[in-house]
Amino acid sequence: MAANVLDKCILKVCVFKHWLGKGRHTYQPLPWIGIHEAKRSAGTVSRMRAIEQFLKDRTISNGVALDVGCNIGYFSLTLKEKGFTVYGIDNNRGNVRIATAVSKLIQPGAFVGIHSTITHDNTSIFPEADVTLCLSIWHHWVRCLGIGAATEILRSLFGKTRAVLFFDTGERELTEDYNLNFDGKDPRLWLEHYLNERLNPDELLCLGRFQAFAPARADFQGEVRRHLFAVSRRT
Repeated sequence: MAANVLDKCILKVCVFKHWLGKGRHTYQPLPWIGIHEAKRSAGTVSRMRAIEQFLKDRTISNGVALDVGCNIGYFSLTLKEKGFTVYGIDNNRGNVRIATAVSKLIQPGAFVGIHSTITHDNTSIFPEADVTLCLSIWHHWVRCLGIGAATEILRSLFGKTRAVLFFDTGERELTEDYNLNFDGKDPRLWLEHYLNERLNPDELLCLGRFQAFAPARADFQGEVRRHLFAVSRRT
């Protein structure tokens, strides 16, 4: 009973903050509790549709999914709704609590929220998965840990992935402190080479370019879009 009351309070606070911030408080939408507009709602929903289509084409309809940097759970909970057992990892305890509370409203899959910071030393503790989501987080690892450690994290996650890892990252819009200039090349070509060389997948597909939000940079012009990749093993 106490847990149910706490969940309801968490969701009410989430909705209130979202309303108070006019959609700027939440990064992802949560349609299950009436939150449809968010900082990155368009790019989040369109990426999920591309992921769903890929899984449908490959007849991957259930199993285990690992959502690394799950935020408040849009991707995790969409996969849970489709029957996956989902492990959502985020370094923000509040995000995990919100995702967990919303999860209890959804059937039929399972969601396990894990509050943790990903490092190159702790990826071994996370479960193997049929589907891994590594979305808009790799560039943060590069920024904080360096590209060597970021690569080791990604390699470890792909090593625990049985079918497909979905990957995207910040591109030209990133500020200099992220240390990612892509060697002056087109980001898509650089990322395709990087993922092929470092992960050695059986198949690498670009699923398209999807909307992100503009950075706080006076020198950046134009819309922000990021490539989404499916990094696959033969199953």
